[in-house]
Amino acid sequence: MVTPSVADLVAHGVLTVAFQPIALLADGAVHGHEALVRSPPDCGLPNPDLLFAAARAQGVEIPLELHCVRLALAAWARSGSAGKLFINLSARALVTALAQQDLEAAFAGGARGLLPAGIVVELTEHEQVRDVDALMAAAARLRAMGARLALDDFGDGRSSLRLWSELKPEIVKIDKYFTHDLPRHPEKLQTMRALLQISQTLGSVVVAEGIETADELRVLRDLGIHLGQGWLLGRPQAAPVAAVLAPAQAVISSSQVAVFPERRRPAQQRASVRNLIEDVPPVPPKMTNDALLERFSADERLRALAIVRDGQPIGLVSRQRFIDRYAKPFFRELHGRKPCTSFADLSPRLVEMHHGLDELTEVLTSEDQRYLADGFIVVENGQYRGLGSGEQLVRTVTEARIEAARHANPLTLLPGNIPLTQHLQRLLSGQRQFAACYCDLNHFKPYN
Repeated sequence: MVTPSVADLVAHGVLTVAFQPIALLADGAVHGHEALVRSPPDCGLPNPDLLFAAARAQGVEIPLELHCVRLALAAWARSGSAGKLFINLSARALVTALAQQDLEAAFAGGARGLLPAGIVVELTEHEQVRDVDALMAAAARLRAMGARLALDDFGDGRSSLRLWSELKPEIVKIDKYFTHDLPRHPEKLQTMRALLQISQTLGSVVVAEGIETADELRVLRDLGIHLGQGWLLGRPQAAPVAAVLAPAQAVISSSQVAVFPERRRPAQQRASVRNLIEDVPPVPPKMTNDALLERFSADERLRALAIVRDGQPIGLVSRQRFIDRYAKPFFRELHGRKPCTSFADLSPRLVEMHHGLDELTEVLTSEDQRYLADGFIVVENGQYRGLGSGEQLVRTVTEARIEAARHANPLTLLPGNIPLTQHLQRLLSGQRQFAACYCDLNHFKPYN
């Protein structure tokens, strides 16, 4: 099947915009809407992921992004809606558009009557930033225009804490992974708390993405997360809405207090690289690009593959980068039979498998941030032992730090006085009615 021309889709004006509400979790008021591009279902590119992948392959990704911005601004202006408009731009597109003054033109021509102060630019694909200074300059120009900046999908394994610290976005949208099934995963709760604390330190407002259940919404509300987005609050649709869906409003207005999950893992369990190893068989340097594609196609879970010679890693191939290159015209004919080293990272990040928490933290805060997108290679005395992902590294370091501050009985792992007191304080501060029962067993000390 021939991939449709993205330029033709833009020229024929068949792309449309849908709006999804972003709401205050304290009272349910609609704070703004995110603009999401939609393509015709019969065009061969039925979802945004396929649309933008095709645009990358055809070299029109930035023109497509700017077209989507113009569509969003025009549709928003026609709607006359109040609140903030969230629009998506990749870091590369933002820098390029501002350098060519395309974004100023889009703001001026697409949203008459809409001030830039009502616009929030969501920075996507920020893991691909190579020139941080150029991005910082672009962010400064954006703010000078009156618009605000947000980091999108933070915590998806490709996000940089360092970039958050340097860029200081007004808003940070936390990836839906941390929201999904939150009431049953204490480690996600602790991570959310840590990210919330970071946001308060850096002066950012947090948006929890992917809220789909009442329990998730209740926990996020009681955690103090300021804004939320997800199907429970409102699905994307052609026109902006004035209120969140009734089930979500019922949860927000409810006096019921969430019971936060407590961790049950032994406190003495220490984080180490050994716990992060994914057993992924490597490939030899002579493997062709065609064969490498077959390897990736056979297992969709593979994010990267290591190239190993005589037991020692010599390169790393990122799935996304490789497939993006392979999708370009004539790549297969020109490079399909060439060795896979031709498009590999020949200086990958190597991490010793016996390293502990301190060394993991150094990796996390280092200037070399490639591991976030591509992962890293785990070695033992220079010999290949497996792969590690940036997402798992961020999660492990965050959990390990929180583990040291966890308050629970060391024998039973049941919540101790501090978490119990905190829950009672939340009940009291919310003026909730509740019953409490306290039992004390005499002479239990010898057993404890």
